[in-house]
Amino acid sequence: MKPSRFPNEAGKHGFYAPLNYETQLVQTFSVGVFEMIPTKSGEKLKKSKARVRVHGHRSQYDLVIQKAHEVADQLDTGTYTGKGAFWV
Repeated sequence: MKPSRFPNEAGKHGFYAPLNYETQLVQTFSVGVFEMIPTKSGEKLKKSKARVRVHGHRSQYDLVIQKAHEVADQLDTGTYTGKGAFWV
């Protein structure tokens, strides 16, 4: 599963995941799922603030990424009914 998703279409949702989580001294990390919105000029796209944040322990990296993909898919289809942030 890809550790990030960056759509090139307005209204679609994506996320960035940390890639060097194993070398850091942190025990947990989070992935913010954002929406792509047009810039003021309307010519380009930019990411919005995180709409949903998925938190998890670094030993559950793959599960956090999987949940972020699921949340982004549900936001794209308008079926997400969960919280703004949650732990895996």
